[in-house]
Amino acid sequence: MKMTLEMTRAILGRFAVVFPLPTASAPDDLVNVWFGVIGEFYIDEVVLACKRLMTTLTRFPFPADIVAELGRNDSEA
Repeated sequence: MKMTLEMTRAILGRFAVVFPLPTASAPDDLVNVWFGVIGEFYIDEVVLACKRLMTTLTRFPFPADIVAELGRNDSEA
């Protein structure tokens, strides 16, 4: 199943527990922008990429971090 707006919100919520949210954006705007970037990917792949990033990032992720991590996973397959 591909990413949904609700799942995007949940993933960002998990990161927000660990890292401060970017203050330049309203939370709904942030979710919409992220969904525009990662909405084409499958939920399971995004969740695994986010779990891996939680072990390496020291700041709130950018959408590009997730896409790059998804690309690393593809190149390892």
